[in-house]
Amino acid sequence: MSIENDAKIRRRNSAGKTARPVLLVDVVGALAHVSGLVVLVTGGASGIGRIMCLRFSRLECKVVTWDVDAEGNEETVNMIRSEGGTAHAYQVDLCNREEIYETAKRVEEEVGKVTILVNNAGVMTGKRLLDCSDDAIRRTINVNAVAHLWTTKAFLPGMLERGQGHVVTIASLAGFWGINRLVDYCVSKFAVIGFDEALRTEL
Repeated sequence: MSIENDAKIRRRNSAGKTARPVLLVDVVGALAHVSGLVVLVTGGASGIGRIMCLRFSRLECKVVTWDVDAEGNEETVNMIRSEGGTAHAYQVDLCNREEIYETAKRVEEEVGKVTILVNNAGVMTGKRLLDCSDDAIRRTINVNAVAHLWTTKAFLPGMLERGQGHVVTIASLAGFWGINRLVDYCVSKFAVIGFDEALRTEL
């Protein structure tokens, strides 16, 4: 979702109802005119998160990557810097609300105001529900869903105050259909789609 000059834009279907979020194949390409902005990507140490960090850097953004994997985080930063980009790595446990809030303050003091927040970090057990430990289930829900609430609460107020910003939610088709061996993961992805849809109605 976007906040631009206090405009409240709603996509509507033919019945006049707010449409469900579009599945964007190219999230980065959908955000134009981002040169010089600070973008924060959670889960930037590998996979889709790393790819988005690199793409944003090539659009001349200042990239901040958050991940519990310190080594992977530094690798992402080094890749960006080797291309002449600007990047900063912060090791963050997204299960820890206070750590999220404290690190958010550090980022805005040390790097600048975050204009684009990409809630991307995710984990998956790939086990049947009865084979998953309670701790593993809790971690999946916290990283994949609950952390979106805390990161958004940390950065959205500043975006609203400045009248500019983007909050990007990375979900999954597992947020639309139940899938074998992904019960906990599906719960988390259904949750973030609901989070995104509900937050849109508040902005």
